[in-house]
Amino acid sequence: MVSVKVEYNPSDRILNEINRRGHREIIRPEREIAPGPLGLWLERTIVAAMFLFVIAAPNSIAATQTAWMLGMLFWLLRFLVWPRPKLYRTPIDYPMFGFFLLTGLSSFLSYEPSVSIGKLRAASLFTIVYLFAENIRSPKILRVLTVRSPNHGSYPARRTKAYRS
Repeated sequence: MVSVKVEYNPSDRILNEINRRGHREIIRPEREIAPGPLGLWLERTIVAAMFLFVIAAPNSIAATQTAWMLGMLFWLLRFLVWPRPKLYRTPIDYPMFGFFLLTGLSSFLSYEPSVSIGKLRAASLFTIVYLFAENIRSPKILRVLTVRSPNHGSYPARRTKAYRS
């Protein structure tokens, strides 16, 4: 009779077994369901919108806001396609929610609500943080987005003294 040594994963969710050769095998793997062709297309367009956002940021506010809106539109459409992407908690969730809640409340209670409500679009710019935080899935994409950022890769930034030293 062959004895099998069984040990638990530190997360206590996956039972691991050490087989006869001493290798670790996952008995109950947690499967992540891969998105279909439409889901992949939407994820790629979200990344393309983020690249457009980063490239347009130093040059055009209108192009930057267009890229932001396209990224948000494709991200919302991605939630309609199965399997839905997981949303991860960030440390700034509660402060951002509080900021937006207080901004909305103050705009509805202001002397001129029609003017204040019209300016809520500017307060919704905090969604840029979530667009990038939830959709950058690999360090490679993060690195390329960082290299293409206006502070790192643009010509005027390369001419500064801080960049050369």
